[in-house]
Amino acid sequence: ILVVNNSNAGIVSNSTFPILAETNSNEIHYLIGSLKKPILAYGALSTNSAYKDRIYNNLSFSAFMKESDDLYAAFLLKEVMQNQQRKFGDVLESDLALPLTSTTEDSFFDKLPARATYSRPLDRNNEIYRNSIGQEKPYRFVDVVQWYARIASGKKLVLNFSGNEVAYNELSIDKISLRILKSSMNNVLSGTASVVGEALDRNGIEKADFIAKTGTAEHSSGKYNSSSSIILANREFTIGIMINGNVPENKRNLAAKNIMVRIIPILRKYNILR
Repeated sequence: ILVVNNSNAGIVSNSTFPILAETNSNEIHYLIGSLKKPILAYGALSTNSAYKDRIYNNLSFSAFMKESDDLYAAFLLKEVMQNQQRKFGDVLESDLALPLTSTTEDSFFDKLPARATYSRPLDRNNEIYRNSIGQEKPYRFVDVVQWYARIASGKKLVLNFSGNEVAYNELSIDKISLRILKSSMNNVLSGTASVVGEALDRNGIEKADFIAKTGTAEHSSGKYNSSSSIILANREFTIGIMINGNVPENKRNLAAKNIMVRIIPILRKYNILR
């Protein structure tokens, strides 16, 4: 669990279990699943605000985020890479510290998709599809939470443990496009994270102020999930939860979003949520 103060990028809580003195679990690379989709959406809207009007797989942009539709993500990434590749890469690197490709740093792709990839079906055998849904590359959870803290705050925050006041530059995305992205991410609280939205309501917290996203990475065997995640954020704080291991199916109510439901009253008590 990571909790970040968005006013100064200070890490309020960095909690892991089991506790390993030699390892900070939030610094280990994990598959993040659909937590990557808003990063794709951010880059797309930053290159061309008209992407908000795209219909793929019979879904609108807002419905794509609410339901976390995989095929929509694949179509969106394919079109962006075909038409706005350089600008897409520049904005991801500048605003989210995520290069399009890199041999030394974490990046959106390990390498650019081969030309033939664009003419093949968008399914699990296609690297564009896998990258768009977060099944191709692992990331450090601390970096993922930083992406969301930047989107929530509108500033290029750099997470730290000092909590010192620093003047951070604003993101390059125009304010209207950022507002559209945040609105679509708020819809997640009545979609894949509806149990979290209901918990906010029960605790008297206005959910309209929040963005959220759930993420699940399926194990290669297809028999269980290898990670389950959720990030919930407003302008003040970003809260990220990831479970790594053999994660049961959602119907068992043991996913990251179910942990979020349990800790909302605690976060409210300490004025993280209000």
